[in-house]
This record gives sequence, structure tokens and C-alpha cells, in this order.
Amino acid sequence: MPRGEKTRRLAEGQWFWINNQVMTMTEKIGPAGLAVYMVLAFHANKKNAATIYHRTISTECGWKVTKVKEALSLLVEVGAIKLVAPSKRGLPNTYYLLRLLPGTLLAPAPSDQSHDSEPVPAPQGEVSRVATDLQNIAGSRVATEVSRVATEVGRVAATLNINKTSFNTINKTNTPQPPAEAVAGESATAEFPVPGNGKPPTRAEKVMSFREEVIDAIDVAYKAANNITDKGKVPWSPLAFVRLDKELAKYQGWELAEWRLCISNRFASDGIIPGEPPQGFIPYLNRYISGPLNQYRNLKGASNGNIGVNARAERNRAAGEQVDREISAAFARRRAEAAAHQGSSHGNS
Repeated sequence: MPRGEKTRRLAEGQWFWINNQVMTMTEKIGPAGLAVYMVLAFHANKKNAATIYHRTISTECGWKVTKVKEALSLLVEVGAIKLVAPSKRGLPNTYYLLRLLPGTLLAPAPSDQSHDSEPVPAPQGEVSRVATDLQNIAGSRVATEVSRVATEVGRVAATLNINKTSFNTINKTNTPQPPAEAVAGESATAEFPVPGNGKPPTRAEKVMSFREEVIDAIDVAYKAANNITDKGKVPWSPLAFVRLDKELAKYQGWELAEWRLCISNRFASDGIIPGEPPQGFIPYLNRYISGPLNQYRNLKGASNGNIGVNARAERNRAAGEQVDREISAAFARRRAEAAAHQGSSHGNS
């Protein structure tokens, strides 16, 4: 080494550490997962906990926020970290860096398999071997933690025994179908898919299902207002999804019927731009809960008291109901397609 230059020293304290096992799982978590894990390790305290916002992680690792969220989900899935949600809205999540021993990391669920590929076998034998090894090397102080990890490994491994067909259609084929009379009027609450493991849906799964229902309602209303065919695309953007999540959290007491009412009233209002991207009008959907608005942002036909107000109000109500009927018809068609797809899948099996 050239004279006068010094190598780094652990004693100086300007360092952070990661488990050696992390470097062996790059094929499972990818470069984004490795970068995100290193940011968490950099911010971890003495309890191996890092409380940090998604945007901060994105800034420090150089990946977009959407990719950061995917990487965090993957790290949770393989058992590298544990996510704890904040107690108050608006605060960042806390991520615990879990203890990693040889053979304890799981492979993520398959995301790109052909329909003809064989199902991914659940590595139950490997899980049993790992659990036995852990019990042998663990002392009494960590026996409880080892048992918990082994149980979690078995639960996640059992979910791996699905192929792409069942994985991609699980939300459609396993969703309980409503009775015919409920389809015509549309249920006031979102229907939640039953997970493939047969257990009741978690709160996160319910939120995601409700979110997809609202997105579908916006898609149908947007396409109807702009004469876009079913195959056409609505100009969604990452910012639109962020704003939608913010509004859903702000009005988390609302049911699906209330969101659909706001959407239909918005497109039946005066002075709007039908082709405005969702990111522009989503933050203001709550304004339309009472009905369609005029160009002055007042309820249609309810501001001046002139003769003909009732007629205008009736026309406005009819326009809103027409948009709502179109949304209901679109949902009915999608449920029928899902039922037909489920029937064909059972026939082929």
C-alpha cells in the first residue's frame, strides 16, 4: 500500500454491519432488496429497529418509492425483516432486522411461470430439517424465538405450493359470488377475497380489495365519460395511487357505495374536465358526496331558487344515476367473467 495511506478500522466506529446471509440471498431479493436492506441496517438502532419513511429510503438507496415498497414486501416475505405499523396515522413504519441463520431464508413466491409449468413444491422437508438444526444449536435463551421462526417458516412455505394460474386468479376464483339481487343493486360494502390458505382475510388484504374496487369504479366512470372502449387505458400514475391511498386513509369510515356516489356525482357535475387524469381529481372526490356540483362548486339547482330548479335537480339526479348504473353493469360483467373463468378452470381440471 502506498506510504501515508491508511486502511479503515473498526475501532473508529464509522461503519454499520449486515448479516453475511444477506449477501447470499441477492438472487431472491434482487439489487433493490439488497440496497433497501442496507439502508435499514444503516438506520437501525441498538434494538435492530429502523423507523423510516419510504421516501427517505428511496432517496438514500436511489430506487423509486414503488420499487422500495416492493423490495420491503419481498424482505418481509423471505424472513429478513419484520414490519410494524405506526400507532398513529402519518408516522413511518418500523422495520426490525431479524436474526438470520444459515438455511432460514425463504424463497419468494413465484411471479413468472407459464400455465403449463409444474406447481412449486412446498419445501416442508427442508423446513423440518432447518427447524431441527435450529433446535439443536439454540440454547434455552433463544428456544422460544427459534420455535416462532420455525412456525412462520412452515406457514409461508405452505403458501408456495401454487402455480401461476391459481396465483393470478386467486382474487377472482375464490371471491364469494353475491346473489343475483345483490348484483343488480350493488352491495354497499366491498367483498373481500378468501386467501388461498383458507384463513379469514387480514386487514391488509381487506384494504387492498377495497382499494381495487374504488379503482375499478374510477376506471368505469372515466371510460364512460370519455367514450373509451373496455380495452382502453385510464391514465393512472404513481402519484394518483399515492393520492388515492391518502384519501382512503382520511375517509376510512366510508363504504364502497359512498365512494361510488362521489365518483358518479363528479362526472355528472358541470365545469369538470372529463379527460383530467385521476391524479388531478382524486383529492377532491369528497366534495361530491352530497351530489353533482355546478360550475360554481355548489349543488346543482340548489343555489338560486329560480323556476325550474326542481327540473334541473331531477335531471342532475338522473345523470348521476345513469353513471352509477354503468358502474354497476361493469361490475356485473366482471363478476360474470370471473364465474365463467372459474367454471372453465374446474372443467379443465
